[in-house]
Amino acid sequence: MRIRPTPSAAEADAQSLRLQIIGELCDGDHVGSAEGLAKRFEVSIPTIRQAMRILESEGLVAARPGNSGGFFASTPAVRVVSRSASALLRRQGAHIVDLVGCAELIGPEVAALAATNPDESARQRFASYVDELWADETDITVETIIDITVAVTQLLTDLCDSPVLALFGSVLSHLIIDLQPAVAAIAPDQLTTYTEQLRDGHKLLASAISKGNAAQARRAEISLNIYFMAQSPLLTKQ
Repeated sequence: MRIRPTPSAAEADAQSLRLQIIGELCDGDHVGSAEGLAKRFEVSIPTIRQAMRILESEGLVAARPGNSGGFFASTPAVRVVSRSASALLRRQGAHIVDLVGCAELIGPEVAALAATNPDESARQRFASYVDELWADETDITVETIIDITVAVTQLLTDLCDSPVLALFGSVLSHLIIDLQPAVAAIAPDQLTTYTEQLRDGHKLLASAISKGNAAQARRAEISLNIYFMAQSPLLTKQ
């Protein structure tokens, strides 16, 4: 039987404060001073400072100096959380082809949810932005394709109005950027074909979303994933 390791005093205090911050406090609310928190938890000030460093690294508290300072509640930024998750997955050997498997699972649902967003103007802005991204098709490179893919992914997950999927989409976007060197050199003719397919797929997706057609948006996203998977021979593991 696996026994869970006993947390240190600092970890235990951090967990208590973590639950309070998430469940009870708003951004900017005063969590306490080092002295006050040490008294509250009946531990030393160095132990509290260690606990607060844990929470600071998670983006849950911010320290302010001065007589009216102390520790204040905050909300972790999605980009910070997703960057850390991306680094962890990269460290564990994640490969760009692995992203396709994840995209196949969540991509169609994200697209469908984006198409059912009740904010029609937001859906129209997404379609217009996709057109802008593909407006200049000269000198297309692998880097350009990745930049466009990341931009579309981030906008799509924002539009689906799901915090969980938005975070997953952000993690995938950071992974795509981090794993960019794993993309093999693509011959000009292959790159041209891939660019055309990706452009057409993005425009079909944008059109479906602008019309509020969830089924069509889901099919467009599935087609994009199928085509990307077909290009797996162009990708190489490092």
